Formats: sequence, structure tokens, C-alpha cells
Amino acid sequence: MPLTLLEALSYGRRVLVSDILENLQVIDNINNCYCFIKSDINDLYDKLNLILTENKPYNPEEIIRIIEDKYSWEKIVSQYVEEISGARADRLQQYN
Repeated sequence: MPLTLLEALSYGRRVLVSDILENLQVIDNINNCYCFIKSDINDLYDKLNLILTENKPYNPEEIIRIIEDKYSWEKIVSQYVEEISGARADRLQQYN
């Protein structure tokens, strides 16, 4: 989970990220977030140009609300505990 991306979004910032799966999962369904094709400098240039020249309004409070709903520490810890518990149970089954 890209913590720097989550932190930027938690302040209601628009972001530009590469199109790796982890980034795309975070910005899914968030308006005014942009992605460029990984390692494609021309696409990065085009997206930066788009962001700097478009005059599209956005709602920082909406971004903050989505991130708080989707990625609260309670949810993250709960998912982490589930993952660890599942991995431990799988390992115990291997030895029985």
C-alpha cells in the first residue's frame, strides 16, 4: 500500500501516479486523480501538461472523505490481522 499516496490524498490533494496496480487500486473511484503509463516519459509529460493547463474544479473534502472511509487505521489494522491470521492458519495446516 503506497503510504505517500494515501498521505497526499488524506490532505485532499490531486495526485499523478504511475499505472502500477497498487496505485490504481488506491485512486479507483476518486475524481481528479491522474495516472501515466509507467516508464513512459511522454505520457508523464502529457499528463503533467493536462493537470497544469486544465481548469477543472475539484472538491478536496470529497477526496479526504473517500480516503478516510476506505483507508482508516482501524480498517488497515483489521485487514493486516486477518492476513496474518490466515497465513498462520495455513502454515499450521501444513504441519498437521
